[in-house]
Amino acid sequence: MSVQWSPEYIPLLLIGAVAVFFLWRTVKYGGFKGALFGARIARTVGEVDTTGGRFSRTVLKVHVLEGGAGSKDVGIEVTSRAAMSYHMMPLSLSITGANELIRSLQAAVDGRSEFPQ
Repeated sequence: MSVQWSPEYIPLLLIGAVAVFFLWRTVKYGGFKGALFGARIARTVGEVDTTGGRFSRTVLKVHVLEGGAGSKDVGIEVTSRAAMSYHMMPLSLSITGANELIRSLQAAVDGRSEFPQ
Protein backbone atom coordinates (compact mmCIF):
# COMPACT_ATOMS: atom_id res chain seq x y z
CA MET A 1 0.00 0.00 0.00
CA SER A 2 1.46 3.34 -0.96
CA VAL A 3 0.39 6.80 0.03
CA GLN A 4 -0.06 9.28 -2.77
CA TRP A 5 1.45 12.72 -2.24
CA SER A 6 -1.13 15.47 -2.20
CA PRO A 7 -0.96 19.21 -1.45
CA GLU A 8 -3.67 18.59 1.12
CA TYR A 9 -0.98 17.14 3.41
CA ILE A 10 0.98 20.43 3.64
CA PRO A 11 -0.97 21.89 6.61
CA LEU A 12 -0.69 18.58 8.47
CA LEU A 13 3.07 18.47 7.83
CA LEU A 14 3.48 22.06 9.06
CA ILE A 15 1.53 21.36 12.25
CA GLY A 16 3.59 18.20 12.81
CA ALA A 17 6.87 20.11 12.26
CA VAL A 18 5.87 22.79 14.79
CA ALA A 19 4.86 20.12 17.34
CA VAL A 20 8.16 18.24 16.91
CA PHE A 21 10.15 21.50 17.21
CA PHE A 22 8.37 22.50 20.45
CA LEU A 23 8.75 19.00 21.88
CA TRP A 24 12.49 19.14 21.10
CA ARG A 25 12.77 22.57 22.86
CA THR A 26 10.85 21.22 25.87
CA VAL A 27 13.31 18.35 26.25
CA LYS A 28 16.38 20.51 25.52
CA TYR A 29 15.49 23.25 28.04
CA GLY A 30 14.11 21.02 30.77
CA GLY A 31 10.40 21.70 30.59
CA PHE A 32 7.59 23.81 29.24
CA LYS A 33 8.70 27.09 30.86
CA GLY A 34 12.29 26.55 29.79
CA ALA A 35 11.09 26.03 26.22
CA LEU A 36 9.19 29.32 26.35
CA PHE A 37 12.22 31.19 27.76
CA GLY A 38 14.61 29.49 25.37
CA ALA A 39 16.93 28.60 28.26
CA ARG A 40 17.01 26.31 31.29
CA ILE A 41 15.71 27.80 34.53
CA ALA A 42 18.56 27.45 37.04
CA ARG A 43 16.47 28.65 39.98
CA THR A 44 13.61 30.91 40.92
CA VAL A 45 14.79 33.89 42.95
CA GLY A 46 11.44 35.24 44.09
CA GLU A 47 7.93 36.26 43.22
CA VAL A 48 5.76 39.32 43.71
CA ASP A 49 1.97 39.46 43.79
CA THR A 50 0.58 42.50 42.03
CA THR A 51 -2.41 44.45 43.21
CA GLY A 52 -5.28 43.26 41.10
CA GLY A 53 -8.96 42.76 40.99
CA ARG A 54 -10.99 40.55 43.28
CA PHE A 55 -11.41 37.82 40.71
CA SER A 56 -7.96 37.78 39.15
CA ARG A 57 -4.38 37.35 40.28
CA THR A 58 -1.16 38.40 38.56
CA VAL A 59 2.22 37.19 39.78
CA LEU A 60 5.72 38.22 38.67
CA LYS A 61 8.35 35.52 39.14
CA VAL A 62 12.07 36.19 38.72
CA HIS A 63 14.25 33.33 37.44
CA VAL A 64 17.96 32.86 36.82
CA LEU A 65 18.32 31.43 33.31
CA GLU A 66 21.27 29.34 32.17
CA GLY A 67 22.42 30.53 28.79
CA GLY A 68 24.96 28.99 26.47
CA ALA A 69 28.65 28.88 27.45
CA GLY A 70 27.85 29.45 31.13
CA SER A 71 26.26 32.86 30.65
CA LYS A 72 23.44 33.87 32.97
CA ASP A 73 20.34 35.83 32.02
CA VAL A 74 17.31 36.93 33.99
CA GLY A 75 13.85 35.63 33.22
CA ILE A 76 10.69 37.39 34.31
CA GLU A 77 7.53 35.31 34.21
CA VAL A 78 4.25 37.24 34.26
CA THR A 79 1.36 34.93 35.13
CA SER A 80 -2.26 36.09 35.15
CA ARG A 81 -5.04 33.87 36.45
CA ALA A 82 -8.75 34.44 36.55
CA ALA A 83 -11.85 32.29 36.43
CA MET A 84 -11.55 30.10 33.33
CA SER A 85 -8.40 31.95 32.20
CA TYR A 86 -4.62 31.50 32.43
CA HIS A 87 -1.93 33.52 30.67
CA MET A 88 1.84 33.20 31.09
CA MET A 89 4.26 35.58 29.37
CA PRO A 90 8.01 34.93 29.59
CA LEU A 91 10.45 37.84 29.33
CA SER A 92 14.19 37.26 28.99
CA LEU A 93 16.62 40.01 29.95
CA SER A 94 20.37 40.21 29.62
CA ILE A 95 22.31 41.29 32.69
CA THR A 96 22.54 44.80 31.21
CA GLY A 97 18.80 44.88 30.58
CA ALA A 98 18.08 43.63 34.11
CA ASN A 99 20.27 46.39 35.57
CA GLU A 100 18.42 49.01 33.48
CA LEU A 101 15.11 47.63 34.78
CA ILE A 102 16.39 47.84 38.36
CA ARG A 103 17.40 51.48 37.85
CA SER A 104 14.02 52.30 36.26
CA LEU A 105 12.08 50.67 39.09
CA GLN A 106 14.21 52.44 41.71
CA ALA A 107 13.63 55.77 39.95
CA ALA A 108 9.88 55.13 40.00
CA VAL A 109 9.94 54.24 43.69
CA ASP A 110 11.99 57.37 44.49
CA GLY A 111 9.62 59.55 42.45
CA ARG A 112 12.18 60.61 39.84
CA SER A 113 11.07 61.11 36.24
CA GLU A 114 14.31 59.73 34.79
CA PHE A 115 16.99 57.39 35.99
CA PRO A 116 20.71 58.15 35.82
CA GLN A 117 22.63 56.51 33.01
